[in-house]
Amino acid sequence: MIDPLQPQFTGVLILIKTAQQKVIATANQELIKLYWSIGKYISKTMLKKGRKVNLNELPAGEIILMGLRDLHNGESNTIGALLVAIAATRLTEAGLDIPKNYLALEPELTLYASLQDEREDAYAYYNALLNSLNSFCNAIELSYKYEPSKRIRS
Repeated sequence: MIDPLQPQFTGVLILIKTAQQKVIATANQELIKLYWSIGKYISKTMLKKGRKVNLNELPAGEIILMGLRDLHNGESNTIGALLVAIAATRLTEAGLDIPKNYLALEPELTLYASLQDEREDAYAYYNALLNSLNSFCNAIELSYKYEPSKRIRS
């Protein structure tokens, strides 16, 4: 059995860690492209069909709506509430009512710290959540851009 703590294996461990980081970075880039495409596709499909945007149908819609409810109830440290806080400016400009007095001061750091306490894959999950949030924002921004007063409903 190889003892990874022996000094002669330090170089091998560094190579493995470097390769793992490259794989994670590549996967994150592809996820960003995927979520961007999903948000764009959903927005275009809904607008072509003349449908109103139902926030539950968007990527991360459920978690964003739960976050909005949490914030309206004074809870600011749930995953959903922290995601809303991260994108509060974009969501407000897109027509959503964000209770600003309950937003976390550093939502990105708070969210990541919370995920680190709960999950082994905190980094990957954090990035997936942010990518979903970005797709959500892209979709409602596109809808708001075309008919802000008629398109968004929760």
